[in-house]
Amino acid sequence: MGSNLSHSSPPWMVNLKNLVSISFMGCERCSHISALGKLPNNLKDISISIMNLVRLHDENNTTSAGGILFPSLESLYISSCMNFVSLPSNLPKLKRLTIEFCPALHSFPEMVCKVSRNSHILRYRDVKI
Repeated sequence: MGSNLSHSSPPWMVNLKNLVSISFMGCERCSHISALGKLPNNLKDISISIMNLVRLHDENNTTSAGGILFPSLESLYISSCMNFVSLPSNLPKLKRLTIEFCPALHSFPEMVCKVSRNSHILRYRDVKI
């Protein structure tokens, strides 16, 4: 999805039942993507760059059905999101995490730190942790 995205994700996104990968690039007006948490559980790859995104999740890290947010997510790439402050706390299948140029992000969830020590999945640049 590109630069014509408004302040939030489009409502039709929740109808993408077979979606396994999604990229957002240059959506500078978009500050949240609430529809991501309502997508089916098969989303494996998320790539986000050049956005005013603050976080990928609501305050309690769950989907609208009460389950784990992104239970199948294996790869997460976030770049040039200057206002990004928070990652979801429970990403059980995560294998790769890359964070670049997100100066507002000051910490990683404990689960991400544990996984990264064991498998070296974590790469980051211009993050003040």
